[in-house]
Order: sequence, then C-alpha cells, then structure tokens
Amino acid sequence: MQVEEVMSRNCRIVNANDTLQKAARIMREENVGILPVQDPDQDRLIGMITDRDIVTEHEQLRQAACDRDAERAQRLLREHILLTVRKLQP
Repeated sequence: MQVEEVMSRNCRIVNANDTLQKAARIMREENVGILPVQDPDQDRLIGMITDRDIVTEHEQLRQAACDRDAERAQRLLREHILLTVRKLQP
C-alpha cells in the first residue's frame, strides 16, 4: 500500500502568520488535531502545528495570568500570538 492511497487531500492549512486562535478554530471545524503550516511568501510547507502545541501555549499564558505576573503574560502574548511552528527538517 502506498501513502497516496490513504492520505487526505484538499486539507485545510494555516499560514505561518496566522494566530493560534485561527488554527484552533480550523481544527475544531475540521475535527482534526494537526494542520500543515505554509510559508506565505514562498508558498511551501514549513511545518506542522498540533492541538497539543496550542494547549501548551494556552497553559503558559493561563499560568502567567494566575500568577498575576502581568509582565510575563504580556511577553508570552507577544512571543506566541503567531503560530508556533514545528520546523520541518531539510
């Protein structure tokens, strides 16, 4: 059996500049736990994002808010508002 026989076609993707919220919304709509991430400038796949990646980022932000560490929460928001992309190995 070949990969092409079982792979999904016409998959939804996210752009590397999209927010985590958009990725989560697409995952929910499509009932999937992983999305390919595309480089918007080069029109090529550069990584994958999973529902676990999103939960991990959300948990860090929640913890910062619970700790009442506003500076840390703001820094995390700035650093992680864009997708965290697992880079593909060349």
